[in-house]
Amino acid sequence: MKKITLRKICLSIGITLILLSLVMLILWQCNVSGNSKRIYEYVHTIESLIPEAQAAVIEPRADNKMPSLNVQGNNFIAIMEFPLADAAFPVGASFEKADAYPCLYSGSAYDGSLIIGTSNQNGQLEFVKDISVGNTIYLTDMTGSQFTYTVSDIQYSKHADNQALFSETADFTIFVKNIYAFEYIIIRCNAAGH
Repeated sequence: MKKITLRKICLSIGITLILLSLVMLILWQCNVSGNSKRIYEYVHTIESLIPEAQAAVIEPRADNKMPSLNVQGNNFIAIMEFPLADAAFPVGASFEKADAYPCLYSGSAYDGSLIIGTSNQNGQLEFVKDISVGNTIYLTDMTGSQFTYTVSDIQYSKHADNQALFSETADFTIFVKNIYAFEYIIIRCNAAGH
């Protein structure tokens, strides 16, 4: 009698855990889908508000601060495009929003010191493992200046500190928090014409 009751309790707990896991998976998928839709809407809105993209190169400027555009209460400095995945993302002006979309960590596209941080969750850079050396990435600022970059190096790090991120040889660095491997993927790029 005791064994039957214990078996029923274990079976009930097992079924409950499986159902909870399914509910959590469904909620996670809804969150990813909702965030992907918001990202698409931000990109679409930004594209409709900025001038048509024109090729740009890194060059000395008096002011390297990238202008921002406010869309639905969020400030953005650029649109980042990955032709490899036919994907585009808004780039936030403040790193505190990096869980919702890629954001400026430091630097500027204008002087070749730009660092952007993001993750591979919530509809962001889920294709990061497909990126390889030689791939092209476009970054269009709020004035319509479009910078073309080529991926020159990919590194993996347990930390995304200044020592790991800053590079004398890269014009553009993207770091992606890989939530599945508990590591950061650091993508270094060189600008066309630089």
